Amino acid sequence: TPTEVPPPTEEPPPVTASPTPLPSPTPAGEGGEATPAFDTPTPIVQGPTPVPPGSEPIAGSFDVYLSGPDEGGTQRLRWMNIFTRQTATEIAIRTDDGYAIRAGQYVYFLEAGSRRPLRVNTAGAVEPLPFADPPAGASFYQLLPSATGDYLAWLSVDGEGTSYTISLAYRDGSDARAVATGVLASGEAIELVRVTNDGRKIFYDRRPPEVNTETLFGGYYDLHVLDVESGVEARLPGEPACGLSRVCGGRVSPDGAFVVRARPPTTRGAEVVVTSLVSGAAVARFYPEDIPSGVAYDIGYPFFTPGGEVVFVEGFGPPGLESYLLVFGSVSTGEQRVVADLGADRHRPLGWASDGVTLLTTREPGWYDTWQIDILSGEMRQIAAMLFLGSIQEPPPTP
Repeated sequence: TPTEVPPPTEEPPPVTASPTPLPSPTPAGEGGEATPAFDTPTPIVQGPTPVPPGSEPIAGSFDVYLSGPDEGGTQRLRWMNIFTRQTATEIAIRTDDGYAIRAGQYVYFLEAGSRRPLRVNTAGAVEPLPFADPPAGASFYQLLPSATGDYLAWLSVDGEGTSYTISLAYRDGSDARAVATGVLASGEAIELVRVTNDGRKIFYDRRPPEVNTETLFGGYYDLHVLDVESGVEARLPGEPACGLSRVCGGRVSPDGAFVVRARPPTTRGAEVVVTSLVSGAAVARFYPEDIPSGVAYDIGYPFFTPGGEVVFVEGFGPPGLESYLLVFGSVSTGEQRVVADLGADRHRPLGWASDGVTLLTTREPGWYDTWQIDILSGEMRQIAAMLFLGSIQEPPPTP
């Protein structure tokens, strides 16, 4: 029964009750949009300071933010001291896809043009990861760390788009090896979704070329799991979950025990379904609510809370004029309620503050800002005009 389900956990930032503001935004004006004030205690005027390769990480507790690309494609990566609220490190990077991932003590991104994987420590020192470089001529490459950063998985598709290889290594590159190879149909796409914290399972999505229906939230088509030790690959229960021609939102818990799917409204009985990947049974279902009758809608961005419940976003209204609601669903009790009216802004969850009730979000598409929403009170505010990547606690070097 749902009450007996052990809770999955989304990896929360490890130290702060909320991310370090940059600083807090000024009150919203008549236009209803908060305007951040960025008079940080240690403003960087001359631009990021060059950091020698191999520089040792700086010890301390930091919140990490990423700016949007400027006209030349350069982005700023900033580490802010959690306690002093001062910028400890800031560097300029050029990513291939506009984004970076915080995992463990590092920030990972793909180099513009080459898509070589790189990682950065708290000092801002950039380190290549040659053990995970994309093969020459690869038509697709993706790097995905586990939430804790202990394991790195990467996916490459050959130049003809007909075969794929999934590889795995410990974070320092040790035990790097191919753990699966397979064949792709003409035009079929494949994407990594989750590496479990113990490195034993890798989840991925497969999408045939005819699946191209647009949705408000994007998502996955056909989720699979790879057991690293045995090499066995299997489709998750109920997949493909979205119907024959749709993608829909999905998320796998960091321990690999649960998956949540936000099924599209074209599917009979559209719902948000939480499934145990141990038993294969659905343990909770939530249905759209507070949507005007007869109005087109979609559901997406399902996300586990640290306590094993879920939140998701409902969007409804005519194309380009949608309104959005953030909804909470309790896996243990079946309770469902609207947390916040997001208005015309589509918020994508980023993670949780360590209090377990403050959800961190960013507006899509392409805002590169950060908001916090209290899922108990519904109170929300913008805290940064940069994208929050996570928190890092770097211990002092061992004597």
